[in-house]
Amino acid sequence: MGTIQKWHLGIGLAALAFFAGTGQYLHFRQPAMESTELGPRMVLRAGHIYLLFSGLMNVVAGFRYEHIAGKLSRLGSILMLASPVLLAAGFCIEATRNAVERHLTRAGVFAAVIGVVLQFIAFLAYRRKQA
Repeated sequence: MGTIQKWHLGIGLAALAFFAGTGQYLHFRQPAMESTELGPRMVLRAGHIYLLFSGLMNVVAGFRYEHIAGKLSRLGSILMLASPVLLAAGFCIEATRNAVERHLTRAGVFAAVIGVVLQFIAFLAYRRKQA
């Protein structure tokens, strides 16, 4: 397993642990989620689910079998690794302020999407070289 794969796995597992922690926070939060207005409640839940998806994405990247070297793949990995960090910061800072403009969360989602797209392009280029 390469170094970048270990980073993906470690960050992914940390994000999943943070996801579990945010779930407990939402469950035991005062005031209770049921008495929270719909808008703020959905913002908190969305941030919570974003953490799950970014953690799972990085865990899967940690288990990939082919090591695709190259600048595109590295950039994709960096963006994918940054995603859970940005999303965790967004959950802690933006979701609790009921902010409509959630710049950290948006950056985390875009980092994930762009990172995966770059990884996919690098994979296609790698497969094309192999053929």
